[in-house]
Amino acid sequence: MGRRRRRLPSRAAMARLAVASALAILIAAAVEILRPHGSPSTPSRTAAPPFRSARVAFVADGDTVRTEEGEWIRYLGIDAPERGDPLADEATRRNEALVLDRPIRIREGVTPADGYGRTVAWIYRKDETEDPISVNERLIVEGLAWVSLHADNLEDTERLIRAQGEAIAARRGIWAEPPEAAPYYLSSRFRFHRPNCPSVREIPDPERHADRWEPLRQGKAPCRECRP
Repeated sequence: MGRRRRRLPSRAAMARLAVASALAILIAAAVEILRPHGSPSTPSRTAAPPFRSARVAFVADGDTVRTEEGEWIRYLGIDAPERGDPLADEATRRNEALVLDRPIRIREGVTPADGYGRTVAWIYRKDETEDPISVNERLIVEGLAWVSLHADNLEDTERLIRAQGEAIAARRGIWAEPPEAAPYYLSSRFRFHRPNCPSVREIPDPERHADRWEPLRQGKAPCRECRP
């Protein structure tokens, strides 16, 4: 029996095959162009986590620490008594008890550094993972710091203002013995002053307060110069 001759495709069939192949290539290219960024078939960049970890090696005072890597961190939204001020040593010791030689979690502010190059952040103890409050807030609640806000870092500061109100009501720490009262007080957006404070001259339209508690309830910090 003779071998059967293989039948070749017609020119029309070959043309149709070529068109179908070209269409398939074009469709694949279009799908790839229109594919959303980060889909499983393309490598996507992992978003930076909101927290990072470190260990505190040194506590400078009630609101500033240094990590083992040498990073200086200034607690966001608060100001603690400085050396020589009443309760400065107590604030430092309490900060040491909370974070020194401990692992912490760091959440940077919108503006992550201050004018001295220090990281500005919320600090959390790493061993407290269930609904932790920040060390920033804890120091406020205990009356060892006051709220100190800045226009470039205002996120989540309502918690600090509420915590300060609690500390004031309980007369804890720095709120136990208020300074001598002034006849009234004047404030800018974030600070309040005695009426004779030189800084008042730099405030275009100061707000007037009958007592010091009103600006404190608004989250305004006392001036370090006139100490209202």
